Amino acid sequence: MSTKNQTAKTTSTTRTTATAKTIRRKTATQRWGAGQNARPDEARLKLILAARTCYAEQAIEQTTMADIATRARVARATLYRYFPNREAVMLAVFREEARDFLEQFRRTVGEAESFCEFLLDYLVFTLKNAPKTPLHQALFSEQAALWVSRNYLGDPESMQLTTDFFRESFRVARRVGEIRDDLDLDEIVGYGARLLLSLLLLPPTEYKTEAQLRGYLERHFLRALRAQPAEPGRVKSRG
Repeated sequence: MSTKNQTAKTTSTTRTTATAKTIRRKTATQRWGAGQNARPDEARLKLILAARTCYAEQAIEQTTMADIATRARVARATLYRYFPNREAVMLAVFREEARDFLEQFRRTVGEAESFCEFLLDYLVFTLKNAPKTPLHQALFSEQAALWVSRNYLGDPESMQLTTDFFRESFRVARRVGEIRDDLDLDEIVGYGARLLLSLLLLPPTEYKTEAQLRGYLERHFLRALRAQPAEPGRVKSRG
């Protein structure tokens, strides 16, 4: 083959490769459908919303990465770019659900002056209203409950959401001596989350009214947080 023909063949191959790359780039920009691009934060939220929709329509354990990608109208490679596996998607969905629920509580109930009352209001609100949310049945089904408990309680970011929500109220309570000095907020939130999960999975049927439920939570949780007033006339032993 002459040098001229080889040069022509090389040029043709280069153009073909460049055209293929251009087509792939165009395809990538249209992965969200309708030719729309999305910033990373928007793309991630779109995927989470798609997963939430899937979970509301079918069991979480039956939902695949392909199902979520199809719902979001993206390639599976795009989904894996943001989430390495199904567990990561489920955890992201749970966090968004937790954020939405905390905001709903803030709008509906507001913040009590006392930290313990604020926490009690939140526990009661969650037990009454979480079962009404669209994802509750999916998140707390018998098959999904173990995963939710293990991964949610072991996820620092999920725990941090609730910790940050109560931080200022806790700081005031500590300053005015409302709660015991040997407790920290992370410990309270961790125990409270475990208590909530157990009561959501196995609702206490013997407490039918809100007053009964508040009394139960006060006796078995809140009372342990409150600082005990010093008994009049009692002097600490120096021995």
